[in-house]
Amino acid sequence: MNNLINGVLEGDIEKGAFINAKNSDGDTAADLAEEEGYRNIVALLSNR
Repeated sequence: MNNLINGVLEGDIEKGAFINAKNSDGDTAADLAEEEGYRNIVALLSNR
């Protein structure tokens, strides 16, 4: 499942997804992934 999620996320990033967008609380996708313990997603987003 993680490979699928990483693949989808990588595809979105390659197509220009704005990965630094913030929600109404000021959190980015990386912030939320870190809070939930998704280290692989944090690493993927941090490398961009």
